[in-house]
Amino acid sequence: NLLTALLDGLSHSAPKLIFYGEYGTGKTHALHHCQYVLYNNPLWKGRVHCVRVDWSGFTRRTRFSDLYRETMRAIGQDLVAKLIRMHFAASPPTKLEGDLAEMLHTDQDLNRVLDAMHNGAGFWTGSRTELFAYAWRWLTCLSVTQSQRNRLNVAATLLEEASPTRLVKLLRLWGRLLRIYEDKRLIILFDEAEQADVLRRNSDASNSFTSAIRGLYDREQSDIGVLLAFFGDTLHENGLVRPDTDSRIDHGRQVFAFGPLSTDWLVLPQKLR
Repeated sequence: NLLTALLDGLSHSAPKLIFYGEYGTGKTHALHHCQYVLYNNPLWKGRVHCVRVDWSGFTRRTRFSDLYRETMRAIGQDLVAKLIRMHFAASPPTKLEGDLAEMLHTDQDLNRVLDAMHNGAGFWTGSRTELFAYAWRWLTCLSVTQSQRNRLNVAATLLEEASPTRLVKLLRLWGRLLRIYEDKRLIILFDEAEQADVLRRNSDASNSFTSAIRGLYDREQSDIGVLLAFFGDTLHENGLVRPDTDSRIDHGRQVFAFGPLSTDWLVLPQKLR
């Protein structure tokens, strides 16, 4: 059922699955196997790009911007720079549609940062400039000094205005560009969200993550695939997925509960009995 949902989701737009269950019930193994299937399925071999991100280290101060930063590092500056180069070089310019087109049209700081990454990437010289490093810091939601901000010519840092909606759109942007220019699907595997129950103790932290999850699992979101594995006896136990998010999720096809494995089917070799 899981593999059918994975490949069906890939065929229609992008797979968006949720795994939950107790410790040691196979969630991480399932994520690894999904990645193996995506990379080796005859129809999709060479047409997916998977990145794995650990959600370990949750505290009451953790926000989605922290997870976004780790996701950007997993995607990598090389791929991001390559996608920006292809987008700038496209002739005629590729027109993005919907909210991503609106974001690029209205977000002047983002456009300046993308331009800085493109100009500082050193595609011809082979060495990247300081400007590229400043742009990458901005894009990964790290602090940027005033002098670095002046070099980038931006009014504010992404860290200062890191709404979950904006960050999800940025992740979707790389998925959209990867699909346009390389005919590949970006699939993000989020694992080890075992400490996420601390989110329930901080409403700001909880709101940050649940807002992002609503955006990632929106039925109209087809730019990136998302596979999320977390600890919990129930879907709503740790606060990552709230009941008001349920309308965006097809429970029969997207949600998989992992329980303790039965040993009834095991037939041990005689020497191990």
